[in-house]
Amino acid sequence: MKKLFSRLFMVGALTGLLIASGCSDDDEVVTDPTDEFDVTLEFSNATASVNSPVVESYASGEGQTTFKARIMITSNDRTIRRVYVTRNLAGEGDKPFDLRDFGLSNKATKPDGSIDAEASGDATVDYTLDLPIPAGIGTNGSVVYKFWATNGRGDYRDPENSLAAGVGAIEVTVGTGVNPAAPVKAYTTTILAAPLDDGSSLSWISLLNGERYRISDGAEFGKLWDFGYYYGANGLASLASSYRFPLLFDDDNDPATDLVGISTLIGIDREELNRAAFALSSKTSADFDAATVAGDLNFVNLTIDATNSQGRINELSEGDIIDFVDNYGKKGIIRVQSISGTFSGQITIDIKVQP
Repeated sequence: MKKLFSRLFMVGALTGLLIASGCSDDDEVVTDPTDEFDVTLEFSNATASVNSPVVESYASGEGQTTFKARIMITSNDRTIRRVYVTRNLAGEGDKPFDLRDFGLSNKATKPDGSIDAEASGDATVDYTLDLPIPAGIGTNGSVVYKFWATNGRGDYRDPENSLAAGVGAIEVTVGTGVNPAAPVKAYTTTILAAPLDDGSSLSWISLLNGERYRISDGAEFGKLWDFGYYYGANGLASLASSYRFPLLFDDDNDPATDLVGISTLIGIDREELNRAAFALSSKTSADFDAATVAGDLNFVNLTIDATNSQGRINELSEGDIIDFVDNYGKKGIIRVQSISGTFSGQITIDIKVQP
């Protein structure tokens, strides 16, 4: 199978992304030192690491719905260009926290939702954020906000990616602070389309949030993709990790040239793309429906080797149940609802994955 993909299209798409990103303007969150704060989190690349974060605790008052946090981050040897924020609500797992949903403008953020810092040298960012204490915690539970700085595009699930300083965290407790069993993340009737010549098909999915992405989204979001759909001449309806996605694309519209992979098209080193492993499951559709909390998926017994040898699963049919594990060790299960068409068709799947 040979797909044509215009280099001109990619240049245009990437230019659009650069224009959308614009220049740095984080004035909306820059601290006024005369303000008062509920909690101050301060860390640097010398005081914090991914495995040894700096953590500040904060016990919320009864009925409190927000708290005011001062975030001070210093990098002694790397440029700070972005600040990433995740939230873990009631033990459900770290998820991107999009400050645009809480008043921050697009001008102050990058397209992936991180804060646009663009500082330089021995950089320090000093931000004030009004953060919510969601009702979803209930009367007993916790919410944890994590922060880190990068010197380029990062990955919400991998703070080590382009890390400049971090990780720091604020743990907010309500009542006893004890969380109930964490529910699985469920993405139902997700539709993935086989890649089209113009790059407009929603062919990739991120298990971080269930979002689907186009090839033209790849320069900014490619590191978030977990797997994609394609229809092969031999493998027919197939899923593949971003790392193992086959060479399907002619990026210069020249039929005589060799086909290239996704990493070449989107300009991201292949080693930075996510791996996943797949296998047909012994579970049934009823078992899929019954999986509700993270422990229900512990039966998945897959590992990801250096070559990601189980990074593709082919010849899928309606009704198939598939076990999988993602790049970050999260276990999950997929149910194939329907498959329509061939090289320009689509697949509809249900997904459950550990938070």
